[in-house]
Amino acid sequence: MDHFGIHGLFGIVLIVLASQKALAVGQVDSSGNDCFATSSSEASVRFPSDLEAIALGVLVPNGPGVGDELEALIRLAAWQVNNDTDMLLTNDGQKRKLCILSIRAQLDPFSTFQAALRIAGNKVIGVVGPIWSAIGDIVAPLANKAKLPFISPAAFTTAFHVTQGSGPDSEVEMPFLRRICCDNTHTAEVIIDILKRFEWKRVAVLVTDTDYGHSTSQQFSSLARQNDIVILTTEFVPPQIGSSAQNLSTNLFTNIVELKTRIIVNFLWDEQMLQVLRLANQKSLIGKDFVWLFAELVMELSELQSHVSATAEAISLFQGVLFTHLSASDRSVYQRNSSLSTAWQQVAAQWYPPAAYDNSTLNTYGLLTYDATMLYARAIHTMLAGMTANESLQFDQAKIVNNQLDLPISANGSAFLQILNNTVQNGLSGVVRIDRDGAVVRQSTYSIFNAIANGTVVNVATWQSNLRIELMFYPEVVWHGGGTTIPKDEDKSENQLLNILVPVDDEPFIFYDRTKTGIDAYSGFAIDLLKHFAEEVNFRYTFHEFEGSWDDMVQQVGRPDTKYDMAIGDITVTSYRELVCDFTSSFFQSSYRILVKVPDDDNSNGLWQFFSPFSIGVWLMLFAFLIFSGVMLFILERGHLRHVSPGLAETMWVSFSTFYSTQKAEKITSNYGRFYLIVACFIVMVINAAFTANMTSFLLDSDVTLPYANLQQVGGKEVGALAGTATWRYLEDVQHVPNLVNIPYKSAVDALVDGSIKVFINNEPSQKHLSLNSTGCKVAISGDSFHQEKYAFALKRSSPMRNPLNRAILNAWDSGYIEDLYYRRFVWNDPCKTARSDTDALELKNVGGLFIIVTVAAVVCLIGHFALGRIQEKYPKFMRYSFCLDTQPPLGEMEEDSSTATSSLSSVRSKLETPFAKLYAKRFSSSS
Repeated sequence: MDHFGIHGLFGIVLIVLASQKALAVGQVDSSGNDCFATSSSEASVRFPSDLEAIALGVLVPNGPGVGDELEALIRLAAWQVNNDTDMLLTNDGQKRKLCILSIRAQLDPFSTFQAALRIAGNKVIGVVGPIWSAIGDIVAPLANKAKLPFISPAAFTTAFHVTQGSGPDSEVEMPFLRRICCDNTHTAEVIIDILKRFEWKRVAVLVTDTDYGHSTSQQFSSLARQNDIVILTTEFVPPQIGSSAQNLSTNLFTNIVELKTRIIVNFLWDEQMLQVLRLANQKSLIGKDFVWLFAELVMELSELQSHVSATAEAISLFQGVLFTHLSASDRSVYQRNSSLSTAWQQVAAQWYPPAAYDNSTLNTYGLLTYDATMLYARAIHTMLAGMTANESLQFDQAKIVNNQLDLPISANGSAFLQILNNTVQNGLSGVVRIDRDGAVVRQSTYSIFNAIANGTVVNVATWQSNLRIELMFYPEVVWHGGGTTIPKDEDKSENQLLNILVPVDDEPFIFYDRTKTGIDAYSGFAIDLLKHFAEEVNFRYTFHEFEGSWDDMVQQVGRPDTKYDMAIGDITVTSYRELVCDFTSSFFQSSYRILVKVPDDDNSNGLWQFFSPFSIGVWLMLFAFLIFSGVMLFILERGHLRHVSPGLAETMWVSFSTFYSTQKAEKITSNYGRFYLIVACFIVMVINAAFTANMTSFLLDSDVTLPYANLQQVGGKEVGALAGTATWRYLEDVQHVPNLVNIPYKSAVDALVDGSIKVFINNEPSQKHLSLNSTGCKVAISGDSFHQEKYAFALKRSSPMRNPLNRAILNAWDSGYIEDLYYRRFVWNDPCKTARSDTDALELKNVGGLFIIVTVAAVVCLIGHFALGRIQEKYPKFMRYSFCLDTQPPLGEMEEDSSTATSSLSSVRSKLETPFAKLYAKRFSSSS
């Protein structure tokens, strides 16, 4: 616990001395099983040899009371260890004694460090303490240099053992510091569960301005956000309350009155409670409508009782207050253990006057101190089990503090630290275990106290970290004034009138109609969203135009004295702006687009666009194909065409007329010609289809080639953007654009057209709006989108509207309202059709396979025509009707055989007609 020193306990240092000539200060009484030394002087004494005893050092506050009590507890733990014949044994059965070295110090970091340094100079192997994490920052270099494991019995801060980063190169700031108490996460969790139990959603927070206060406040803020609890304001109170604290708290209470919250959570020291309540009473914040919660008390119930009932003023101010207090889960164990309770009440009384402390009971922090001592003893016992009776601990000497001071360096420190990390103590405060990474693993139990009208303090509930169930309060909490009705947090967000800032230049998210007045003059995507949320959350609003940058508008909302509740529009959520104000959840996200001027030399409707579907290479290949086909047909058909002279030009004309049907096509008579013609027609069909499809695409889509498809292509040319926006910050800080020009949104088109800038950068809906509304389609969006960003509404700090609006935004996403609104507002038809076409001319590589097919077919036909033709001449009867050869003879043979074929057919016909005619006449004459 970081603020224990105010109550008297500054630090406990348990030091293992392992030198035959280890020096301490003061007098040593090593008679019996109590081995103890204490002094505030510099007198040197000698502890027993480390072959006989192990000494623990204790650092406690000066003076009687708590200092005596904690010192007695540590002596008692050592006394019990020395009485246990099974503890502190070497591996050959030799027992060693546990001795105590105590040095008391003033309650300040410098005195504590000096005392710790004096003890460390006696060849120590480890240190338990300090209490404050701030002191931990001071002694950490000492611990690291001397390799001394520090263990604090009551520090809450998670800074102990925390590493910065991860991996082999991580910087470990406090590798030798450990703690055994629970962390401040549990302190925050118990308050959160109380707020949830009574359904309080809006709170103000008072925090002591110490490391404990800051770390606990951070934990509480994080948990509050997770549980939809709004922290309206957080104020830090100096540890020493004075005039500055009075002014600070008065300002806080003024905010509480204005924000209309009635729940005040306090992470303060005990001594600050009464003074803060006095200041609050001056603002009339003490009464039946207000709830005060004080977290993590140091004092025990008996102390709290006397504190609350000390005066009539205290009874009045504390009435109805709730307190939380860390309780040891097994705090009654010592009462059931007769030997421990007897030792505490009788043996300890022999060392210190009973009047100096209450030796009838042990408080929570006394139990933690006792357990810290026993944890150290068990770790020493484990270490000794690996040593013989003749072995001692080893130290080296090193210079620290500008090489002026000798400091013993423990050769066993790192190994002993690992032993501590694996030691489990089933102690009076519960099971204590430090994991191998140095973090404490334990459960926490908190008692919740309620101060009632007569000054009596009643335990009304118990909270346990391992259960986290809904708190059950019995008896019922009695609030200020004696009633049991649960006060409300006075959430006034419903039907509240909100003052909302709107930017004057934010189309298409916000449009302003000068012909109308009031809120009716505004429309657009952001306005539609706001109207939807107002109906769901039930609030009213009025608009205030803002002329300035987006950053200025956000700062205006985030000012502590702001009169505005919200700013709307396409406000980008950035880490910089979140330092200034709060944001709702994201209601929209978009990316940046580049807007450019459409080139003046646009020839999308030129006279030669019909050449666009094919590249030059394809056109040349088609021309070559036509010539090649004519040559092929000339070769294959020159002996078979009746009416064409066997010239090349005539044959090419035959091929062209055959492909494109310009006149009656000549018959192709050879098998090779027919085969080639089939392949060639297939090629022509594919080429025609490809040309038609690609030409259609080119006619439908513009072929405008837009410049600057990305920022890299812009180079050092002028880039336009609106200053004071997230876009401007991105281009300036991330992309490092050299020539960044501030261009208002409505002037972007003119700046592009007149050449003042080459590109304009903005979100996609805004760029589409400019492109579609530019006269004459002068600008267009080029390239792909980049750098996505999220938009939200900006809220003033700790606004009660944040959680209701976040729920409304989530509902709008889930119901599809935002998606529908996007299509209604931001999806338009493009009359200019100036988006860069995705249609490219077909290259030769796209259709080259067709010409390969033609080539293969030509080779096959040529081989058949020349090579197999020779075989036909040699074996005419065998190969005459082969599929691979021409089925018809040349023209001469066809003419010679024509008359013979005709006479043969006439003879056959005459022979067939006679019998059939006779048969026909006979059938029909008989039937008639």
